[in-house]
Amino acid sequence: MQFPSLEQLNIQFLRGFDKTNARGLFRTDGKGWPLIEGKNFHQFLPYYKSPEFTVLPEDGIEKLSETKLGSKIKEFLEKPKLCYRSTARSTDVRTVIACILPPFTFYTSKVWCVYTTDLDLRWSLYLLGILNSLVFDFIVRLFVETDLIKEIMKNLRVPRPDFSSPLVYRLLKISAILSSPDDKFKELTDLVGEKPRKISMKERVDLTAELNAIVAKLYGLTRDELDYVIKTFKFKENPTLYQMDDPNQEIKWDKKLMWQFNGEVAKRILSYFDSLGG
Repeated sequence: MQFPSLEQLNIQFLRGFDKTNARGLFRTDGKGWPLIEGKNFHQFLPYYKSPEFTVLPEDGIEKLSETKLGSKIKEFLEKPKLCYRSTARSTDVRTVIACILPPFTFYTSKVWCVYTTDLDLRWSLYLLGILNSLVFDFIVRLFVETDLIKEIMKNLRVPRPDFSSPLVYRLLKISAILSSPDDKFKELTDLVGEKPRKISMKERVDLTAELNAIVAKLYGLTRDELDYVIKTFKFKENPTLYQMDDPNQEIKWDKKLMWQFNGEVAKRILSYFDSLGG
């Protein structure tokens, strides 16, 4: 089964501020919009770590207006935006780490933002689900050692979305729920008839497992093929995570927890795959 590349789908890429050349814009007094670095987010987790710097919006917008987005940069920055870490290792818990960042934020050059020319957020939700799946990660690990550069990413192939498909709509819905802890992301949840809300660890595990099963279906994998992909990842497990069903319970994410979370997700993917039928 042949799929188009991101470049063939006319997906655009935009880097943020270089931390050396744009250093004069960075502030530590909290004034302005947050400056997001790769370490500040994780898969579907826009608030993984607090940012250190801010940038005054008028200064940042003026600087980025020199990019190919030109006069559309303000609209782009005032929307939720799909980004991924450019620093990527095949030996980490996950190689591709993508997230939708809140509106009214800037980001650094170690982060790539991905968008369509019409800034359609349905594409952001769809690609977020694809990029954060084990199937896509498996493909990326064949090409990446330490850096997920644009030249690699733009040539990677993804299923062309049919936005009228119930399966694709479910993928969008899951991506929105996983990504929208507060009203800053209302524009995402409005697209799928949901509201921003906190979710429990148990729900996050289940939704992430279902998302992975959906992506495998979209790629046309058989059950045996998906099982093989899952087994190439060496995660940890922690069954107590699945008992955490309070959405208001504080979760302190770190590398150890991320390994365990992915382990709990991985062992549930095939059940969701089976439930989707042929």
